[in-house]
Amino acid sequence: MSIIHKIMNWVGNLLLGESPKNNNAKKTVSSQQDLPSEKPEGNVVGEKPKTEDKKPEINSVEIRKKIKKCTLSTLHSLYMTNSENCKSKQLIVWIDTDKTTFKSYSDFGLELADYWAVESGYVFEKVELKCGKPENEQDAKKVEVDIDAFSVYIQEVEANPESENIVKKACISIFGNKGSLLQEQYELSSEVLEKEHRKYYNIGRGEFPDMEGGNYRQNHIAIDNKNNLEANKYVSRAHARIGYSENIGFYLQVEMGGSRLSGNRTRIFRGEDKIEVENVEVKEPLHDGDLIELGKAVVLKFVETE
Repeated sequence: MSIIHKIMNWVGNLLLGESPKNNNAKKTVSSQQDLPSEKPEGNVVGEKPKTEDKKPEINSVEIRKKIKKCTLSTLHSLYMTNSENCKSKQLIVWIDTDKTTFKSYSDFGLELADYWAVESGYVFEKVELKCGKPENEQDAKKVEVDIDAFSVYIQEVEANPESENIVKKACISIFGNKGSLLQEQYELSSEVLEKEHRKYYNIGRGEFPDMEGGNYRQNHIAIDNKNNLEANKYVSRAHARIGYSENIGFYLQVEMGGSRLSGNRTRIFRGEDKIEVENVEVKEPLHDGDLIELGKAVVLKFVETE
């Protein structure tokens, strides 16, 4: 193009109010408007922060309440509120959770059975609590509890007539040189408890200690109070007791004198596990070989003999 034509085009653009630079600028602005807008990271001022929908965490007390109510609803569907159908039945309640969590529910079988009986008159021949789930889930009824990390099943099992007359026995002795008893060893028997119409073997310092208020007490497992050993003096006259239940077998239950509320302590050592027994209402199941620590220095060994 000649110089004259270029000058004429330039003059024409000036008259129209346009220039090559302006055109380019318009194109740039237009192209920027076509681009998708980018939102700044984080929340816009005045906008409420977004939160993920999470289920509120519930504590162990609320979990127990929820399981009790949900299992009762499941029993209604199984037995149609006819409590007469339950008397000859045996149930296994499976709680599928981790073993550490399950340990805190060791006494929950009795709590469930009591709740069912009070609320709807469901009294079963036996209620057993187990960790995990049944091998064949079709043999059990899943309970809709809607609790994270928890699955619950109710399984009805056939009663075993031979198990009704089984006598459970165990013995208590001093472990190593950790204190002393008035006898070398004490025998425990579920049959003796039943025949003598009592629930417990009392544990305490002295066989017939003088109690406040002139109350009478016999310790069936008596810590030596005659030789005045330094280790024995920290054991209360009414420290703890061992009972028996068909649902959980032999169990340890602390009394007020052996609790931390009284400045004392009672513990179970099971392998690498240490179980603090502090609540006077809790029945802690005993396993073969458990070591029971009373006070600061007395340790008893629990051994199942039959």
